[in-house]
Amino acid sequence: MGKQKVHTNTTEDRFSFVWLAAGAIFYLVSNGRWIIPAATWLAPIFLIRFLHTQRQFKGFIIGSSVIVLFTIISWYRLIPVPESLYFAISAGIGMAIFTSFILDRLISPRIKGFSATLFFPITWATIMYLNSLVSPFGTWGALAYTQFGNLPLMQLASVAGVWGIAFLMNWFASTVNWAWKHDFQWVKIKSGLGIYLCILLLTLILGGARASIFPIKSKTVRVASVTVFNEALEAVGKSGELDKEVFREAMVAEQSNLLDLSRKAAGAKARIVFWEENAVPVLKADEAVYIEHGQELASQEKIYLVMVMSTIPDGFPEKPFENKLVLIDPSGKVKYEYLKSKPVPGENCVKGEGKIPILNTPHGKIAAAICFDMDFPGLIRQAGKNGADIVLVPSSDWKEIDPLHTHMAVFRAIENGFSMVRSVDHGLSMAVDYQGRVLAVSDYFTAAERVMFSDVPTKGTCTIYSKTGDLFAWLCILGFLTTVLRVLIKKKK
Repeated sequence: MGKQKVHTNTTEDRFSFVWLAAGAIFYLVSNGRWIIPAATWLAPIFLIRFLHTQRQFKGFIIGSSVIVLFTIISWYRLIPVPESLYFAISAGIGMAIFTSFILDRLISPRIKGFSATLFFPITWATIMYLNSLVSPFGTWGALAYTQFGNLPLMQLASVAGVWGIAFLMNWFASTVNWAWKHDFQWVKIKSGLGIYLCILLLTLILGGARASIFPIKSKTVRVASVTVFNEALEAVGKSGELDKEVFREAMVAEQSNLLDLSRKAAGAKARIVFWEENAVPVLKADEAVYIEHGQELASQEKIYLVMVMSTIPDGFPEKPFENKLVLIDPSGKVKYEYLKSKPVPGENCVKGEGKIPILNTPHGKIAAAICFDMDFPGLIRQAGKNGADIVLVPSSDWKEIDPLHTHMAVFRAIENGFSMVRSVDHGLSMAVDYQGRVLAVSDYFTAAERVMFSDVPTKGTCTIYSKTGDLFAWLCILGFLTTVLRVLIKKKK
């Protein structure tokens, strides 16, 4: 019997541009504005196939052009920067993504056997993780976020973070391509496919077991999240000048409204009440008096009240405002204040010191972060390391990132073993337990009520990720460097 032909990495495929078209279409709906979770698994299969069936230079030029163009389309108005910067930033993101495909095309053909399939996922994890450390947008756009709702798979975040999920997804793509290059001949691919499928199934089985066989059995506390957005701060910022008396008069009704809604929430048996991000602007000179009103309410109603405000200084907008929250206990004492640690690029607010506050209460350890903070796993891991049970997240979004931004925050809860309540104006408010199970949800654009109630577990759990952090990502970096070095040394010899 003659030898059967196996396609090499330089074999040109007459359907090569069909694979590019399929990959591009799946890529367009794999992340960003449109997300079909299955498309995120399928897109890299065809993009890898295209590059491995084209001459290198030609494939790199055509492939990068397509990915950059489709990145610009799929992330339009989802990246919070002026349009003058958007095209350059989104093009950079597209090139960072495509770099993983380029390196895979250059290196993986020089690796023997099924182990070659590991290079693409470790390269992707390396590039995306390092990008998250230096980018002002953190983990914005991470592949794992597209899999929100797949509870068994999401549990992997409690071990390896979002990088472990992305690794498993991209390994699927390189494994399929490895089988494709062997013409899907069962005798030649069964061992490699068996390895991948066993790991995938084990991940899903263990994740499913965590989410179903080990249900959360702790007491709950009722949390009320209030979302009444006003545009006063934006109006003040655009005006160029601040008339204190006019501003103060305009804000009195808004301030009273938030306190009244908080009192009503307490009457509905909420023991923790907090507001949206920038819930109400307050002049710096009036801040202490306004906080005193909150202290009186918390003391009278015996609740934990988290007041969230924009404190406007003299000289605003030349001087930045404070995007802050103040937690008051049932005795009326201010227990901590927190300034947003990760302002959105271009946000005219004071940057906090980067320490997540936490308070031990009868309802568990309560921590807090503000909106964009949740896109930075390294920052939020402080809550996991310190054993937070509940994290309150006042937030402010816009229609194009509803519900994506809230889905992203859920992965921080799974990673670190705490329940999370996210109160969002112009977006999706949601409460989840530490397994990512949705407890309550309220969309700003459709909800009739502006107060969301959720009964939240008062006890969190310890996770591997909260102890080891991004160890898995660093192992991928080590694997990437080791592989490239070995290939270069072998080539030189």
